[in-house]
Amino acid sequence: AQEVPPTMIKPFQGEVGELIAECLRAAKVKYMFFCNGSPQGPILDALVDKPDINLIIATEEGQAVAMAQGYEIASGEIPFVVTQAVGVPRQVTNLVNAWKDRSGMVVMTPRTPLDTHGRDSFEDVESWLDFVKPVTKWRWDMVKANRIGEHMRLAFKLASSAPRSPVFLTVADDLLEEKNVKSHVISQEYFNVPVTMKADPKQIEAAAKMIIEAKNPLLVAGHEITRAKAQKEMLAFAEFLSIPVTRERGLFLDFPCMHPL
Repeated sequence: AQEVPPTMIKPFQGEVGELIAECLRAAKVKYMFFCNGSPQGPILDALVDKPDINLIIATEEGQAVAMAQGYEIASGEIPFVVTQAVGVPRQVTNLVNAWKDRSGMVVMTPRTPLDTHGRDSFEDVESWLDFVKPVTKWRWDMVKANRIGEHMRLAFKLASSAPRSPVFLTVADDLLEEKNVKSHVISQEYFNVPVTMKADPKQIEAAAKMIIEAKNPLLVAGHEITRAKAQKEMLAFAEFLSIPVTRERGLFLDFPCMHPL
């Protein structure tokens, strides 16, 4: 994260749906995955004249999360997902997959109006956050319209920071209908934490010495190799030293399974 120049803070006044859309633009979101439902109408209305954000519709909440994860794995970009609160239990199964595969995404779920919370209202529970707590890095109930931009910036920051993970937000239906909201829109680049670390030369030298001196060395290829796009480097390293390789149990082909090593 870095200090935000005052000239890069864009004042906003308008409808909540439009605020969410502008936050998506500020985060350079290209795809929104969603299930059709009436509460998210204000978000969809705000995206009508924003062709830079593409809509992908799913027939079920779990499918929306699964498609979003596929996009994240293929592109490395953080997707935005909107689902119905009543479908949260169905999407949790695929949030488990995203959590285990270290896939980042921001999931927003509209829920019943604020004055119904805690009253065992139709299609609502005391806390949707409890459903997703084990498989999300951060989760939050958004209850103030003028803070939605703040919460979305934090959500995208946490979803994109290593190790990646799903992040979950709820928003009350009546908040989505608010019209004269004052807030700020700021480019997400000032909040994201880029992973550009350089390894300590002394640690590299120590590791190299351990490998050379080992009687029976074995390389274990983990998911970090694929996430760092370092498959070619891993292959060249193993072949150069003729060291046997095994892979951790996981989603990615971090090392060719048919390779003689």
